[in-house]
Amino acid sequence: MKTRILTASLSLALSLSASHAADVYRVMNEVAIEKPANFGTNFEFKSFSPWSELNNNCWNKYASCEPIVFRHNGIATGGGADFLLDQSGQPVSEKPNPTSPGSGFWSTMGKGFWNGAEIRIYRPTDSSVKLLRKDRVKQFDGLKDTEQKITLESSGEPVQQGDLYVLTMVRDDVPEGLNTERPAPNLQLQKFGSFAPIRDSETTWVLDSSTFCPEGGSTASMKITIPDSGKKPGGIEQPFLRFEGRELNFEPGKKYRCDVWLKQTGVAGPVIVQIGDRVTENFDVGGDWKKFSFDVPNIEPIGPKTYPLLISSESAGTLWVDNFLVYEEDLKPFAIFPKWSEALTEFRPGVLRSMSGRFLKTLDAWLSEGFTRKLIWDYNSGPLSLSDFSLREQLELCKATGASPWLMTYVLPDDEELDHLMEYLGAPADTGYGKIRAQHGQAQPWTEVFDTIYVECANEMWNDKFFAPQAFGAQPELAGKVANRIFERLKSSPYNTRKNIKGIAPAWAHNLYNKGGGWTYKAVMACPNADVIGTAPSGYIGGYDGESIVGQNDADLFQANLFYSAQVFEPKLAEIDKIREAVKEKTGKWPEILKYEAGPGYAIPSPNKPFIEEAEQVGKSLALATATLDNFLFVVANNGNSNFFQARPGNNWSSHNLQFQPQTTWLALLLRNKYCTGELLKVDPVKVETVNLPERRSVGLGNSGKPTDKIIEAVDGVPLTRLYGFKDGNRYSFIALNRSFTEAKTIRLDLPYQPKPEASEYWLTAADPRTTNREDETVKIREDKKSDFKSGYEVTIPPASAVVIVNEAK
Repeated sequence: MKTRILTASLSLALSLSASHAADVYRVMNEVAIEKPANFGTNFEFKSFSPWSELNNNCWNKYASCEPIVFRHNGIATGGGADFLLDQSGQPVSEKPNPTSPGSGFWSTMGKGFWNGAEIRIYRPTDSSVKLLRKDRVKQFDGLKDTEQKITLESSGEPVQQGDLYVLTMVRDDVPEGLNTERPAPNLQLQKFGSFAPIRDSETTWVLDSSTFCPEGGSTASMKITIPDSGKKPGGIEQPFLRFEGRELNFEPGKKYRCDVWLKQTGVAGPVIVQIGDRVTENFDVGGDWKKFSFDVPNIEPIGPKTYPLLISSESAGTLWVDNFLVYEEDLKPFAIFPKWSEALTEFRPGVLRSMSGRFLKTLDAWLSEGFTRKLIWDYNSGPLSLSDFSLREQLELCKATGASPWLMTYVLPDDEELDHLMEYLGAPADTGYGKIRAQHGQAQPWTEVFDTIYVECANEMWNDKFFAPQAFGAQPELAGKVANRIFERLKSSPYNTRKNIKGIAPAWAHNLYNKGGGWTYKAVMACPNADVIGTAPSGYIGGYDGESIVGQNDADLFQANLFYSAQVFEPKLAEIDKIREAVKEKTGKWPEILKYEAGPGYAIPSPNKPFIEEAEQVGKSLALATATLDNFLFVVANNGNSNFFQARPGNNWSSHNLQFQPQTTWLALLLRNKYCTGELLKVDPVKVETVNLPERRSVGLGNSGKPTDKIIEAVDGVPLTRLYGFKDGNRYSFIALNRSFTEAKTIRLDLPYQPKPEASEYWLTAADPRTTNREDETVKIREDKKSDFKSGYEVTIPPASAVVIVNEAK
């Protein structure tokens, strides 16, 4: 085994020390992993906005006019028999940290906002959290200049510091008590969501459960009151949002329509419906519900102005709107686009992860869809009408693609919700929520369809910055207990008959073991019902969450990142294994690891800077695709798996470009998922060339412009190539990759069987490893047929490239 010592530019050292001897790998029939899962992916349904992409057939943000779900959780800083205190800036435990954002959540919600809401109070135990009390809110005070007190309707077990609470209500309007002094981009937007009254029109609206259109299971409509104020027109509007600097284009060659149900009283003139800069229609609306439909021209945007989605009138009166939908004519409304079904089916994900359960907050909202989808109240944006995955949609897509579901719950769901969730997943078709599943077209329990159903509590509970209040950043033990309660309840259900519910313990990408003091260690050890450590250490190569390795020059930058797995992730495995050993000692089981998000990393976008061009050129390159494949394969070989983040078009963390052509990383992961099946075999690197990597400098990458520096430790004996072998009956497949940015590398396969001479090679390569598929599918998987395959077969892999070889035994 020849070793090079690198002291300067990695790429320069490689090019000066070029070696053409083949790396020799001996493949063995001994099985390393019996049933390694395919790589997974994150996938979401989102209505289009500057922050998300359209994946299903709903081309406007508001279709549903259903009642609004309000839910908020926090931690008591004190209390008594009939009240709970959650004071901003006060400690929530005996330790000096952490402190509370207050019951008004940084003064978003004020006096009276939660009056009448249901409140559930939980108390942490040694291994879980248990329900202490269920009550109603008599009076809520949440602003900074108040006592920040929740007065309860009844007396009971006194509330203590550190008790957790959940507030829940469903209503037709946004309650008074928003902090109008709190800075916000648009106070109307904050109160009413993206549909806001036309500026200065004095229009108001509420959701009206007393009248609704006779379509799609609707139970409420939007009631718009246009006063006789002399300010015309009156009505509501929503920005017809543009995606990353331009309006989201309709699909070429597709026809689009708008449907809207309307009725009115007192409005004398026509009702105006405007769809961006594409079409404006006038309708005479009467006192009974009537559906209006019209074509929406598939044209290019007119100019840089953002034109609204608008419903208005020149005269005063009351107008009701329901089931307002812009959609592609030849596809069922709200349906997932066929191109996504096809892409995910080809990708064959091992798991399919969605955050919908966390975001939709209640089980009933998670189960609702289409015109029955309830609005969800957001702290900053008001009521949001989202097209997130329903639970049914996620499970059906998993069934269609062969993926195991990765479900995510709200951080503190009710016990009843957890019981009903297990009924939906596992009860007979005539029992409880099993009846709802049967009504959805799935009589057989989902627990019988899937070998494994993964369940995660919330997302990144270490991350208070982005996911509070569903996060406990300074309280890892509490995060573990909160998750453990969910897993314990689901697993003990009588409908978990196959015992195939697997809990995913909360974990942090960076703070792992640290001599038993790391966040991940503390959270996992507090969660004995977990089967999986859901960590993502070094899951991202560069970007906000990873290590952006600095290069002395362009080629050195790419070369350093090709060694990312070897120098950054692989050393982290030692920390993970210490946690695994501790779990095994405590519970008797050796947990899997699942990197919940992984791939090339990027800076967190902002409206003014949705992506960074330089980062796109690096992150979408063939070189980073090969590095990602390298990282994912290493995890599989160590009893784990990784989820790509995420299946979506566009820039940043995307699987496809805006023409819906696959990015290089998606193709690299597809090499393994599509062509390498069966058991993972042990492979002996008999004679391979290695390099000694010097310590490197990395910087945090963010749009804030404030990079953070870090030194990555030196690593010796890093191979320049990698080989993995798979066996599926009589079929063998081998995936090999080249970590060098400048050199072609040759490998030789010594085989444990008598091969047929015919073989297929599937190549992912390009003349320049910098090549991307951002604008066009320049890099494609190329198939070559061979007739001279044998034991000792040699193949030369171009720089920063990968190849799969498929062959059958005689």
